[in-house]
Amino acid sequence: MTSFEGSQVNVSKGSGNNEVEDVKPSSASGGSNQTRKTSFVWNYMIRVDVNGVMMAKCIFCEKLLNATKGTSSLKKHVLKCLDDHQEATNSTNTSFDPNVGKSKVAKMIIMHELPLRFVEYTGFQEMMGYCQPRFESISRNTLKSEIFKLYNMERDKTLKLLDSIESKVAINTDIWISSTKMGYMVVTMHFIDKSWVLHSRILRFIHVLSPHDAISLGEQLVTCFYDWNVDRKLSAVTVDNYPLMTV
Repeated sequence: MTSFEGSQVNVSKGSGNNEVEDVKPSSASGGSNQTRKTSFVWNYMIRVDVNGVMMAKCIFCEKLLNATKGTSSLKKHVLKCLDDHQEATNSTNTSFDPNVGKSKVAKMIIMHELPLRFVEYTGFQEMMGYCQPRFESISRNTLKSEIFKLYNMERDKTLKLLDSIESKVAINTDIWISSTKMGYMVVTMHFIDKSWVLHSRILRFIHVLSPHDAISLGEQLVTCFYDWNVDRKLSAVTVDNYPLMTV
């Protein structure tokens, strides 16, 4: 048993190669008997079950600490590992913006069509914590918000681009039914800018309720046109050979 800043630490070997520290906070710490998941330490530690005991695994050194006796000792451990890791990365990591980091993750999810829960995977959290200690773990709900931010940014860019062109736009739409009998419609816009560069943008991808007839789908198209201010810029609208689209 050794002394560790006012706490008693029993060091023993757990399962595998991980060293286990059973941290018992001193009475002066006043820590709660229940670990609070809202503490910042859970950005850098992952809960694991070791022989029925809830432990906290550090994403830096992979050491296991008892997670049932408050977060005071966990905080000390995290701060020490953060300092050690920051010293090792200062030479190559001069600046980091957490907001930009979240935006980059959202773009990655979109580009590679990954599930939203990807950001909650243990492997991803461990990797990000090691590569950039200042990166804060994000939930799938936070990721949703980031994706909507990106969507609104791209929407604003497209609207400004449409305002700057004098050419007409062409629309094509496609309808298909999923294996679960749910109907989906995508609306794509094509136009040429002042430099004669062809642009294509997906304006809408939605689930459409039955009936999938020309009137219902036509209403969806008209709503989309007004939403994007292209109702007066249309040159052509092309639909697929879906039978009910025939007027």
